[in-house]
Amino acid sequence: MQLTLDHVILRAADPAAVLDELVARTGAPVLTPVRAVGALKSGIVRASVDIEVLAIGATPPPHVQGYGLGFTVDVPLGQANKALRKAGFPTSGTTKAKANGREWAAVQVHGLLPDPFPLPVTKKAPKPNDRLAEVLAGWLTKIPSVGRTATRKSGSSMVVLTEYRFDADEWRAAVGPGLTVSSVVVGSRNLSWGKLPLAPGPLTVSEDLAPGVRRIVLEGQGTAFTLGDVEFAYASAAADPAEADARKLVDVAERMPRPFPDAVAAGLAQVLSFSPAAPAPPHWPQTWVRAARLLDPAQLAAAARADERCYLTALGALKLAQAGMHGPLIDHWLAEDVDYPYLTEDELAAVKRAV
Repeated sequence: MQLTLDHVILRAADPAAVLDELVARTGAPVLTPVRAVGALKSGIVRASVDIEVLAIGATPPPHVQGYGLGFTVDVPLGQANKALRKAGFPTSGTTKAKANGREWAAVQVHGLLPDPFPLPVTKKAPKPNDRLAEVLAGWLTKIPSVGRTATRKSGSSMVVLTEYRFDADEWRAAVGPGLTVSSVVVGSRNLSWGKLPLAPGPLTVSEDLAPGVRRIVLEGQGTAFTLGDVEFAYASAAADPAEADARKLVDVAERMPRPFPDAVAAGLAQVLSFSPAAPAPPHWPQTWVRAARLLDPAQLAAAARADERCYLTALGALKLAQAGMHGPLIDHWLAEDVDYPYLTEDELAAVKRAV
C-alpha cells in the first residue's frame, strides 16, 4: 500500500480572493471555482499536486494557513483505513461528499499534524456495523444545520485520504496540466511520518519549521510570493546537469538485471557522494536511498570508506549492520530519520529494530 500526495489544502477566510490571487500570480488554471460543499467552501487550482483553498470553521483564520494535505491510495479506501489503524494511526470512518456530479469518499488521519480537524477517530479495527454508521453520517451531513455543526471547529490541520468515485483524470485533463509542483515542505516534529507508506513524490517533512504546509515550490520561472503562512517559490528552469545524470543513472539501474556491470555499481557509489545544488533538492535524499537499495554491502562499505563524503543513508547502514558491520558511523546513519519516509515498510521496521 502506498499513499500519493494528491493535493495541498490552504485555509482562508475568503477562499475566492485567495484563489484569484493564486491564478494572477502563477497563471494556473482553475480546476474548480469556489463553491459550497456541504458546510464548507472550496476551490481548487490545477497543478501536478492540486492546491485547494478551503473555508471551514466558525472562526475564520486571520491569514492564509497551510492547513493540510490530501492523499490518494492504491488500494480500496476501507482496506487503507484498516491498515493505517493497524500501523497506529487514529482515523475516522469514511465520509462521502457530492458536488457538481462528482462523488468522492474520505478518511481523516490523525497523529501527523497537531490539533487536527476534530472528527471522531479511533485506532480500533473497523467493525461490521461501521458501514451503517458511515452511511448514516453521510446522510446526516447533507442536512445544512447538522453539517454546519460538524464543521464549526476547524482545528489547525487536516490530513485526509481521498477516494475519487468518478473519473478524476478526465476531470483534470479538461483544464490542462496546470502547474508542476516540485516540492511541498511541511513542518512537523512528529516521528509518525516515518510509518506512513508514502510513494515517491515532492513531499518533504521538516523538523525545523512550524507545523503545517510552509513552502510550495513550482517549476519554471516566476517571482516568489507569500500567502499568509505559505511561501511560494520557483525552481530555476536550468537544472544542474550532473544532478540530472545522477538521477537518470538510478532510474536506469533500477530496471537493469543483477548483478550490475562494475561501471554501473561504481556510478551508483558515486551517487552516494554527490551533493546536489539548487534548484532540485526535493529529489534528495530519496535518490540516495534508491541508490543504496541497489548496492550490496561490500559496495556500500567501499563507498563509506572513500575519501569523499558519502551519504550512506539509513538503508545503507542497515545493510552493513545486517552484514555484521558495526560502529559509530553506522549507528549515526541508522538514526537518520529524514530517510525514513523513503523506506519500504519492511525496511523501516528493520531499521527501527537496529537503532
